[in-house]
Amino acid sequence: MIGYIDAMKPKILLSILLVYSAVSFAQKKSIGIHVDVLGAKNDYCRYYHPIEGVYEISDSLLEFDKKQLKKLKGLHLIQPIGLVENKSHIQANSLRYHIDPNDLLYVNWGIGRADSAAKYALLDSFAQVSESVRKEKYQQLVMDYFNPFFIKRHEVTNYEYREFVFWVRDSLFREEIYKCDSIPKMERLAMLDIPDEVRKYGIMDEGGDTKYEDFDPFISRGIYSFKQDINLPKMIEKYPFLKDSLRKFYLDPNERWFKRREIDVKQFKYKYYTIELSKGKDLTQNRGRYILEHSIPVYPDTLVWVKGYMHEWNDAFTNMYFWHPAYDNYPVVGISYEQALAFCDWKEKMLRLEHPEIFRYSSLGLPRLYEYEWALMEGKSYDLASNIQDNHILTDLDLGVNKERAKLIEKKDSLYNFYTNKVWMPCDETDPKCRKQLKLLLKRFEKHAKYNKIEELMKMRAYQNHLINNVDFLSNNVSEWMDEDFKSNYQELAEAYLNYNCLVSVEYCEDQRNIDYRKIRQNDQEGKLILGSNWFDERYENVYGVNVAGIHAKTFQHPDSSFSTVGFRYVIRLKPTYYTWNY
Repeated sequence: MIGYIDAMKPKILLSILLVYSAVSFAQKKSIGIHVDVLGAKNDYCRYYHPIEGVYEISDSLLEFDKKQLKKLKGLHLIQPIGLVENKSHIQANSLRYHIDPNDLLYVNWGIGRADSAAKYALLDSFAQVSESVRKEKYQQLVMDYFNPFFIKRHEVTNYEYREFVFWVRDSLFREEIYKCDSIPKMERLAMLDIPDEVRKYGIMDEGGDTKYEDFDPFISRGIYSFKQDINLPKMIEKYPFLKDSLRKFYLDPNERWFKRREIDVKQFKYKYYTIELSKGKDLTQNRGRYILEHSIPVYPDTLVWVKGYMHEWNDAFTNMYFWHPAYDNYPVVGISYEQALAFCDWKEKMLRLEHPEIFRYSSLGLPRLYEYEWALMEGKSYDLASNIQDNHILTDLDLGVNKERAKLIEKKDSLYNFYTNKVWMPCDETDPKCRKQLKLLLKRFEKHAKYNKIEELMKMRAYQNHLINNVDFLSNNVSEWMDEDFKSNYQELAEAYLNYNCLVSVEYCEDQRNIDYRKIRQNDQEGKLILGSNWFDERYENVYGVNVAGIHAKTFQHPDSSFSTVGFRYVIRLKPTYYTWNY
């Protein structure tokens, strides 16, 4: 018996350690969520919605090696935690975009006081029913709201996006070379990143045990990716006949400027796959029908600089902005929503290869509204944070296509000066190269009498575009694509907003309702959210050091559209399995 107990001691200690780790790593807490879905409640009309209430959350703190985090330049870890016992209530206005308007209940208190008791009873009964709705419908949403994530400190730059474009270009060239039967099979296989063990001992595939010499190039390409250090010019020089195979990637002679041999950028298409997950679909059978292939042209639309009412005289940006090294650290523009998603898919693959220990359990994508909300709240008390919420539901952001606003800009000032004096280079100021570029930028400002007050410019950047957590340019640089859509997250909510305000005020229905309704109708029905003011439509409102008006300006545009005022950034969401896996 004693021997049995001694043998069980390690297991018992391990169990205790696992339980202790789970408790210290993810403590369960009760948190009250408050959301102003349709605006502040008043004495005449009130609304009730089931998301407002108490939820159970996991207060999980991630611990990373500092050496690992130093490798992640340009990213900032946000952990939506820090709740203490006497602070068990939080206002989360960003969650209202994920509320089903059918769950809302309006009660008009101005009809008369005789039926007040019945109205109170109605609210009480609705509160009881909503308890089950809260757990079934909104519990996961609230849990996601408190998940940790990395957010990019600034927008994706021209240099970063060019890496993606060049990767796609090189991949197309490699694919075409690999398919060429005139090149020896072993030399083609040498282009693949096949592990040394497999090269030595072979692999087990559908046909059985296969030696390296007998590898089928087609099957092997479906399993392994290309090496990143393939010298393509050297291979083309070695096999001159490849020039004919690669000719399809170049422009036809009649399309070339000054007879120069140029690559056809329309050929740069990135392929990736997603699974269409929706309610009621059975993925246990015929799973292939739900796998969607996306083939996205990745080259940005450089002609956005000559589109619109104020851009027609600006050919310099069209020719140089994306490729010239002077604009390496400026935000990339002319990117559609689909192109931004393609970049996120590629970047996720690259980060998993570079930092597998951090991004093994993660997903990379465009930001959600509640992730911006946490970026704004970090480092502030929740009492202050309640004052920097997004309380503006209407969409009136201008992306540079408003004729009336364009008239306000003097045409004598070239767009070059106009743009570079309003947009800062989003680069890491700890980088010596970045500091050098910023000094050159300030010297350029000194030459202009209109912008010779360098201290004021730096203060503007510090208070309007720079948060205390070093996340920059959520406002007044370029607007940004977000992972929110008009139909699912906004349309019905905006209509509910109009209906509620009509119940509150008769004057609103008579005067302001039609104006607000026109703003809503200006959104694209298939549109995706674009958030934050830009260099064309600047907005300022300082609330505890946060430019609330600039950050929360919004519009919904078609996912295939692109603008000279719109870029994007990405977030890396750490899945719960990442920090439960280590228990």
